[in-house]
Amino acid sequence: GKYKTYLGVPINFDAIIFPGALSGMVGIDLFVRSNVTAPDLYGNPGVGLFFSKKNQPARPIGGITGSYANGKGQASIVAGWTF
Repeated sequence: GKYKTYLGVPINFDAIIFPGALSGMVGIDLFVRSNVTAPDLYGNPGVGLFFSKKNQPARPIGGITGSYANGKGQASIVAGWTF
């Protein structure tokens, strides 16, 4: 195929909400994964549900996400990580 060089500018945005009634153990993540340059211009929205240690929202155990890209839905399982 034809080789093409271009500059990618990915922008990832997350808004995470931890309802106080759940002691910071459950977070709701509204997110978008995007690239704002052609020829690979896209914006993929999604929502996630994350579980953390009690009163430690920065210590996630794992979660699930759902996103939409190229006319298709996608579900993912997220394993724990530390900040």
